Amino acid sequence: MNLSRLTVSQRRLILSAPMDGSQDLYVSAMVGMPQRLVARVRVMLMGADRRPAGTGPRRGGL
Repeated sequence: MNLSRLTVSQRRLILSAPMDGSQDLYVSAMVGMPQRLVARVRVMLMGADRRPAGTGPRRGGL
């Protein structure tokens, strides 16, 4: 899943849903992705959001 394709609103909706998955069906309908991907994307977004500034993935080079 390419996270850069998500809008800011979609990211907020995914991150605001409970971690227990109780709202994943609703979120999947609102965001337009399969329900099984919502939890995976949430974990990926949480990992990206908790990364300290300046430590993002490298782009090219060593």
